[in-house]
Amino acid sequence: LPESKLQGLVNIFDHVRITGNNYRMLSYPAVILIDGEREQRFFDVKFQRYDQGDNEEDVRIFCVAHNVTEQVLAKKQLELNEAELQRRVHERTQELDTINKELQQSNLSLEEFAYAASHDLKAPIRKINMLAQRLNRELAAELNESQQRVFEKMEESASRMLTLIDDLLSFSHISKGAGVFDEIDLNNKLKKVLDDLEMEVLEKGAQISFEKLPVVWGNRRQLQQLFQNLISNALKYTK
Repeated sequence: LPESKLQGLVNIFDHVRITGNNYRMLSYPAVILIDGEREQRFFDVKFQRYDQGDNEEDVRIFCVAHNVTEQVLAKKQLELNEAELQRRVHERTQELDTINKELQQSNLSLEEFAYAASHDLKAPIRKINMLAQRLNRELAAELNESQQRVFEKMEESASRMLTLIDDLLSFSHISKGAGVFDEIDLNNKLKKVLDDLEMEVLEKGAQISFEKLPVVWGNRRQLQQLFQNLISNALKYTK
């Protein structure tokens, strides 16, 4: 194989001849002539020196080259396929991560909207309902049967709307989690809740007193909901 001279094989042969150390290479790339064409092949090559004969300069080296081109090319193709698969998995993971972040942001926006919408609608509808009830009581003696049914339907519709809003508010509050934290002046929060509950307080003839409250670190909506629930329950469960 004269073409092997420039590919390092002769040097390895000389190394084994001089040192007496055997030598082995795995998947060694070599260009050889096949049907007059130079083609690269891969070999597992072993050089083994045998004991000298009577003549010390008479050196015998046994060389075996096993063609492992198919195995090497198959392994390289497998590595390429694995690298391509890893690339696709990485790209898909990034895409899913982006989609997940967008979905989380979308869910957060929906939760914020649900909370804000339910909270902002609840107070005026409650006032409409209570005003309708008061007007119904004050005009009870003057109302005919048809007018009385109209008031009843109005109160029933307002009550149903309040129930729906309460359900929406509860769902938003549970799914929203802790949310963003800020410095919250509890005095302002309590004042806002009392404004929302004004009609219930008047209807019950209740008196609500409180001392100056601190500024705390917490979630704005949850702290307002805390006062809303405490005072609403106090008004609801008292004669």
